[in-house]
Amino acid sequence: MDADDISEPKRFAEQLTVLKETEADIVGSHLAEFYDDPEQPERTRKVPTSHDEIAEWMPWRCPMNHPTTMFDREAVLNAGGYRDFPMMEDWDLWARCLAAGLQFRNLDQTLVRAQIDELVDRRGGLDYAKAELRMARELRELGIATHQDTLQHLCLRIPPRLLPPVVRNVIYHLFAR
Repeated sequence: MDADDISEPKRFAEQLTVLKETEADIVGSHLAEFYDDPEQPERTRKVPTSHDEIAEWMPWRCPMNHPTTMFDREAVLNAGGYRDFPMMEDWDLWARCLAAGLQFRNLDQTLVRAQIDELVDRRGGLDYAKAELRMARELRELGIATHQDTLQHLCLRIPPRLLPPVVRNVIYHLFAR
């Protein structure tokens, strides 16, 4: 979480309950994104809720809203913890946790509000395209993605990274969230 992110008052109690009373090692939720007024979100980043749905999403996009996550630290460290994976650190972490057999769950609630800017303008260019290529390779090596998944990943995710920022912004707002 960033310093300007806002957790709902019930967030920690609800997530701790799930961590203690279920098999989940990692628990997240939906995320509301706002520009200036936290009471008027621009959009809500909804994510799959069950472990199976989260696993199905993993080859295509990061199925966890990182600022919303709470996890068993020891289990995540045993899966390798964070590593140097520029621009894809969170997705890389969750993919390796899935490959290590950790259990995921997202609550079907919006428990965090995050202030955003037009960061999507900067999420492009050759470096991001290379990061997408590296992530696709990693997902394949972990056994999370098939060869066909990898090809589709490359065809769907790399071209938008190479588009001008204004076009990328339109695509993001129309399709990505």
